[in-house]
Amino acid sequence: MLGNEEIKKVITDKEIELTVSFGFKDGMPTQYETEQDLLSTQLKDNLYSDRLKLTMGPIVKVLNQKLVKSKFRFKATRDCCDLRKSNNKYTINPGESIVILTNERIKLNGKYACLIVPRISMSDVGIVVTTAYVDPYYNGVMRLHLSNLSDKSYELTFLETIAQCFFFELPDYVPEKFEEEFSMKSVFFGQTWNGILNSDRNPFPTKKESANVDRLSNIKYQINILIRFYCKKTFSYL
Repeated sequence: MLGNEEIKKVITDKEIELTVSFGFKDGMPTQYETEQDLLSTQLKDNLYSDRLKLTMGPIVKVLNQKLVKSKFRFKATRDCCDLRKSNNKYTINPGESIVILTNERIKLNGKYACLIVPRISMSDVGIVVTTAYVDPYYNGVMRLHLSNLSDKSYELTFLETIAQCFFFELPDYVPEKFEEEFSMKSVFFGQTWNGILNSDRNPFPTKKESANVDRLSNIKYQINILIRFYCKKTFSYL
């Protein structure tokens, strides 16, 4: 496990990149014009001891078949809430599950990986955060699943600390060819807040969704072949 000074050194050496897209201005969350190196922002203290605090971004995906009220939705989505439209807050109710994206973007090389674990303070109030392993060569914001297992509602806030991340050095360097394979098989590889906020792409893509899109594309392709074949046969008799 890397300690504080070791993490800062690998960041300085560009072996690990830690950037953020949001910070505070006059006590309120605000978006930077461009991604900022974590250590050059007010959030630099979130990297302390041997861990990095991961903070909550402005978009929340609601599960449990719950729909977001139209005035709070992120663009045209029906299941994504834009916290910037709801006083920078989201209330997670008893039994509810949500998915969030972190403010932090992490880019790793083949020498390091990291582990995301819940904060004890979140667990104490019944909010469970799924533990996640982050592969070497990962590049993007983190996606975290939260569930409220208590019998009370809990208010989450934009840029609130949700989880903590520990970095460690691998015993063997992962070959660079894995980077290309990883980028091709991961539907959320390379996600940035600039891309999320300024494109029509689903901010919470899933492998199942991608598989359905590929399947639909294949069906359309087969139909087009049949249409061309039918037209060719039909006009050949005219």
